Amino acid sequence: MAKNDDNDLLSDAIRYAFRAAKHGDWIKLKEIVASDTRVLECLDSDGLTLLMQAARAGNVESIHLLLECGMDIDTRNEDGWSALRFAARCQNREAAQFLSDHGAKSDIFVAAALGDKQAVENSLKLQPDLVFANDGYGAQPLHWAAEFSYPELVDLLLQVGAKAKSSDHWGSTALHFTAQKGRDGCVEVATLLLDHGAKIDALDHDGKTPLHLAVRRRRLDLVKFLLARGARARTQDKTLGCTPLHSAVERANEDALPSISVLELLLRAGADVNVRNEFGETPLGVALRCEQTQIADFLRQRGGIE
Repeated sequence: MAKNDDNDLLSDAIRYAFRAAKHGDWIKLKEIVASDTRVLECLDSDGLTLLMQAARAGNVESIHLLLECGMDIDTRNEDGWSALRFAARCQNREAAQFLSDHGAKSDIFVAAALGDKQAVENSLKLQPDLVFANDGYGAQPLHWAAEFSYPELVDLLLQVGAKAKSSDHWGSTALHFTAQKGRDGCVEVATLLLDHGAKIDALDHDGKTPLHLAVRRRRLDLVKFLLARGARARTQDKTLGCTPLHSAVERANEDALPSISVLELLLRAGADVNVRNEFGETPLGVALRCEQTQIADFLRQRGGIE
């Protein structure tokens, strides 16, 4: 076979192998690996191995297959992430447990993502400065614990010196992280962060505040809490000029009631019903574009114009 033809076949095998790993199709993955074991040594366009991709997908059968084929369980990418860290960050607990049971090395970020307070405490006893560890993207263990809303773990990290104001490479603070996911416990986590000096209107690199993110999640309790603590309802982001009101409208779904409740809170807090984004759209304009009839009617009742 000509060398170019061989390279083309390998390229196809790599593409299909990573697709199978991503979608949890371990039977197809097994067929591809059996036909060309070179795929086990390849990385995808993000620099991930097949094992990392399978861990992200949370497919235990694919992980088992790849380990049986001899893949290194603790290989890390350029940012220092292992398959176990990917599984933990994606909250694929069964996959994370499987990797741990097969000898994968854990770290403080894995423990933080899984809410394992004891493991975090043990890591900090051995190496106290791990509280300031960098996950490769500027986030620290506090960000990870806040993202998944573990109040006790967040409290522990703050008590040992984690800085509530610290941000990752994209300017996101731990308060952004907890608002982004909006999980149960997020209000308690937000309380801890603000009580330890977090800035309620901190801007990430897109100019979004935690309030922008909370309204996108339609997390009514967190929106109410942030506004009660003084979050500004009129902040426009840097990319599209959207306020939290625009964000709340755009993220509305067929069940408009949660979104309308969020809009009510924002308007009571002083949000401008007719502010325009970079495209010249008011919140009502966004509602009409997104065919959100109930929300459009609500905004008209509050004085909204196109």
